[in-house]
Amino acid sequence: MKAFLSKNKFILGFFPLVACNGVSVGTAGIAVTLYAVHMGATPVQIGMIRGFESLGIISGVFLMGLLVDQVGPRRVFITGGLLGGAGYLLVFFAQTPSRLMVAVGVIGFFVSSRMVSMNSVFMARLKAIGHHKSGWYRASHSVGFSFIGPLLGGALAKGVGYHLTFQVISLLFLASILLAAIVLKDEKPGKGEAPGFFPQETWNQIRILLKNKRFIQVASTEALITATMSCFNTFVVVMALEDYGLSQQTAAGLVALHGIVFIAALFLLGRLLARMGSRFFYFTSLFLGLAALSLLGGFRSLPLAVVGLLLLAISLGMLTVVNYSSLTEIPGERGKMAGVYGLFSVSGMALGPFVGGFIGGAFGLRAVFLGLAPLFALLGAFRYRERWPEKASSLPAPSALEGERETVIP
Repeated sequence: MKAFLSKNKFILGFFPLVACNGVSVGTAGIAVTLYAVHMGATPVQIGMIRGFESLGIISGVFLMGLLVDQVGPRRVFITGGLLGGAGYLLVFFAQTPSRLMVAVGVIGFFVSSRMVSMNSVFMARLKAIGHHKSGWYRASHSVGFSFIGPLLGGALAKGVGYHLTFQVISLLFLASILLAAIVLKDEKPGKGEAPGFFPQETWNQIRILLKNKRFIQVASTEALITATMSCFNTFVVVMALEDYGLSQQTAAGLVALHGIVFIAALFLLGRLLARMGSRFFYFTSLFLGLAALSLLGGFRSLPLAVVGLLLLAISLGMLTVVNYSSLTEIPGERGKMAGVYGLFSVSGMALGPFVGGFIGGAFGLRAVFLGLAPLFALLGAFRYRERWPEKASSLPAPSALEGERETVIP
């Protein structure tokens, strides 16, 4: 037992931290939405409130990536967590939709610190823990964000009221801070390694990263994943209610089913990546995504829609697994990479429902899913001639990458 604990010390600490972070964000997300409804916000205002939250995150991820490389992930995580948790103590007093927009936007800026910190640590340690676990990060986050958090947020809002609910959310932020203080460890920059907050070398490294074709392709895949996921979560419930006449409970059950399959894919398909090779695994996931979107958008049939949402969950899970595995092949400091990668991720999350809303308003809800299908085909066409490593295990260790300073975790 002692040997097992010693061997898996990082896993046993880091993934509970990720799940705890997901619980706090998921609880806050449903609580803010319900609070907006409680104060009489219109659907457009509710959409703008969630949009301002994403805008806050977008504005913060790049800066937080620079900070991680300067002072380390633990300090960035703890500082951002403290400020974000304090922000939720004040959300209850933002008693108009416009004030709530501003409040969640500011909180989103600080919340980005936790996302970037954990992303940078995971990127640095993925080779050591094994590429077959490349989906565990998002799976752990999804357990908290997609299931425990929303259930807890809804129960709290109904049972104890919004004021106390936001106080509990602040306590959840505090719990993740305490866990991060144990799990994460900052490495002090060496002499001459961090000459200033915005040194010319920093911008040179970022420009090199943005010119790296491989990184742009991986980051673009991440944007497509988050755009598709956010579109699905936003519009599939409405489609289930309006097109298929299902009850709210049944519609919510379909979303839960999709989430369960997605999380299972993240946890279980990593070893399949090692067997199939990155190229075949990647294009299989794109093919499944195309088939899923065609079933969801091309037919007015509930059984086919259910098959489509299951295939979409598997497709997005596979894409996430191969994407995180591919990141370890790309040279660069993990903090800056996590910041720029996070910018693509949150941009997809924000733009997906925005563009999907226009498509759905003009052509119907099922057209939202058909509109995503060409993006999967285009991504496959762009990456078809790319050189891929035959096996994920053949990727070089992050510590061997040029210009990287590996984060040390106890």
